[in-house]
Amino acid sequence: MKKILVYIHQINEIEHILNYSVHLAKDLEASIDLLHSVELQNFPMGVPSMARQTPNFTQEQLEKLFEDMQATFETEVKKIKSGLQNPPEINFFTRQGISTHVIEDFAKKNAYDYMVVAADEDNDFLVNDRNLDIIKHVRIPVWVIPRSKQYKKVSSIIYATDYNEEDIDTMRKIAELATIYDAHISAIHVTDNLNFSEKVKNSGFKDMITEKVGYRNLEVSTMVQKKKDTLSNTINEYAKMKNGDMIAVLKENKNFFERLFGKSDTKDLISHAKYPVLVFQQKK
Repeated sequence: MKKILVYIHQINEIEHILNYSVHLAKDLEASIDLLHSVELQNFPMGVPSMARQTPNFTQEQLEKLFEDMQATFETEVKKIKSGLQNPPEINFFTRQGISTHVIEDFAKKNAYDYMVVAADEDNDFLVNDRNLDIIKHVRIPVWVIPRSKQYKKVSSIIYATDYNEEDIDTMRKIAELATIYDAHISAIHVTDNLNFSEKVKNSGFKDMITEKVGYRNLEVSTMVQKKKDTLSNTINEYAKMKNGDMIAVLKENKNFFERLFGKSDTKDLISHAKYPVLVFQQKK
């Protein structure tokens, strides 16, 4: 059976991310491990560094904190399960420590097929620095879910790519996911070269992809990036045009990944980015 690791960073994420993950797990026939890390060294925004002192917690206070978290999660799990037939198995774990360290250690000790995290709504392409740290440190595909997005069965997957050899293995993984939903895959390369699409067509790239991936319901295309437009915004516009349900990328396509998630001069992308982003990791 597949296993999904769902990381809960903030309490206000629980209802939405758990609801999304439970429906995802049900369709993928997977179990869920909920993980929450208590970062006691964190301070509210605006507190001067000189005023920050390490808080002292007694063992009794820590145990009470963990008990309260357990009760909160049990309540949410019970509420969601009550509305489902044959809900997936759900386990809950609380750990103390910095989130990226806790997640990395937890993921190493368990075999997960996917990880699910919530996206912060004020960051480019719905992937903030915390999520980028997670993606950097774990070796499993990370599903980043916008808080405004409700779960729906996937019918169209947009794979943003640079068309490298690494794409074959990743597209096989995407095809496995697409098979579950009988979804269409659109592999898109964003370029400023008007002749690139003709080169791709002439090189027989689509036929090669179809043969090696073994999935027929896919297309290979290019899209020209408009001047002064961001790569992520261009991809989102393409996803909108294709009625996409999610966007997938491969982290090991380094130049493309850096272009996609690099610092941008715009912060209004959230008004355009309305899709879950699935970041694949190339296995070493």
